Amino acid sequence: MPENRYYLNLPLLPGEKVLIKELEFHHLKVLRKKRGDPVELINGKGILAKGSILALEKSHAQVVVESVHRENPFSPKFILAQAIPKWNRLEPIIEKGTELGCFAFWLFPSENSEKKTITSTQLQRMEHLSISAMKQCGRLYLPEIKLMPTLEKWPKLEGRVFFGDLSPQSIPWKEKGAGSPLFFFIGPESGFSASERASLLTHLLATPISLHPHTLRVDTAAIVAMAFMSTSH
Repeated sequence: MPENRYYLNLPLLPGEKVLIKELEFHHLKVLRKKRGDPVELINGKGILAKGSILALEKSHAQVVVESVHRENPFSPKFILAQAIPKWNRLEPIIEKGTELGCFAFWLFPSENSEKKTITSTQLQRMEHLSISAMKQCGRLYLPEIKLMPTLEKWPKLEGRVFFGDLSPQSIPWKEKGAGSPLFFFIGPESGFSASERASLLTHLLATPISLHPHTLRVDTAAIVAMAFMSTSH
């Protein structure tokens, strides 16, 4: 785990002086950093910057950026389209999906969802979870978390589209070399409704996939789907 790494939503240019504030500054203080110590900065857009602490104040640290490295995005590019589950199921999906290289989480209300909306506080919590996971796993790209409408209002998608399905028509995952982008739809705890399944098949032209011989919980299904997509080179 890169312990000495801090997230700033800034361009991070060589020679630039930046401020580490709020939660990231708290992490810096916990590690007892002092003036002159080296630090690593990431912006979630593929940049890893190295710098050193110029000054420590009560509410922030000033850092000078000394060098910058850019990393290419993870390949293949894959997006998890997740029907909004219970909060305790959503947290591990965001955390583990970030570690697996998920490009974006598209959350949408399903007919069978117990929960239909995401609050601004929950969105902020998900972003913090994703930032923490990004720092922990050494990733340099922060996934997008996007709220989407119900399935019948979705536009056609450019790429390969799949959904988790328990019906006899579903097939095992065999998408080696499937290309990019990949989309995988996971339903809520009670599964997709008949009309949603029809939308997936006929409107979004999605392929039904059997993720496992057993019936998986929604968070397990999402993590398995993302693990499959992450290895589809």
